[in-house]
Amino acid sequence: MKEGFRQAMAWLHTWAGLIFGWLLFAIFLTGTLAYFKDEITHWMQPEVQAHPLDDGRSLAVAQSYLQQQAPTAARWFITLPTRRDP
Repeated sequence: MKEGFRQAMAWLHTWAGLIFGWLLFAIFLTGTLAYFKDEITHWMQPEVQAHPLDDGRSLAVAQSYLQQQAPTAARWFITLPTRRDP
């Protein structure tokens, strides 16, 4: 009886390790792909190039657009482009 229990636990340990190992691998892989989504997109679409813009001009264009489209809004949220998110 004791040897049968040990063998059953070894079998359970083997299969649980394989299943959870592959599950963790899939979780880490998808997390890595999600973290580097922007870089992968730029790599997959080399024809789409980011053009350097003047921050002051971009802010003025965004502000004039918001003044026309949402003049009664309580607040606006404007995010200027960065190196990571052009």
